[in-house]
Amino acid sequence: MKFSLKFALVLCLVSLCSTFSFALAQTSSITSVVSPTTVNLNSVYLVNNATNTNNELTALDAWAVGDSGTIIHWNGNSWSSVNSPTAVNLYSVFFVNASSGWAVGGSSNNGVILHYNGSWSVWNKISFSGNASGTDTINATLYAVTTNGTGMVGW
Repeated sequence: MKFSLKFALVLCLVSLCSTFSFALAQTSSITSVVSPTTVNLNSVYLVNNATNTNNELTALDAWAVGDSGTIIHWNGNSWSSVNSPTAVNLYSVFFVNASSGWAVGGSSNNGVILHYNGSWSVWNKISFSGNASGTDTINATLYAVTTNGTGMVGW
């Protein structure tokens, strides 16, 4: 009886340890990456879909935008929050290449257009009137942005 009790305890400990190590291994996989925000994200754009030799997405470059002006960036290992020049909801993000991106959004009669110029954390408001602060009024919320590949932007 003593032997079977010891055997059962050892079996339980081995089972528990293997389950724990499996759970720890999963926390580092790309499928369980933690978001740096709790707000709704409305759009994501994959700048590239590069993988390393093990088919892991560690070379992937991606951006996402969402409510309250949220902008986050995937650098191949984790998502990071990026400073946003607006607090209105952003609904769409699109990249021409790794150093030229666009995001649009707004609320009611207050649309916003943002441009990323390749400097990791710099997004700027775009103005149609030449106003340096980008504060001219766009009389509608913008929900989508795209380009034709030559840098011409449409929304």
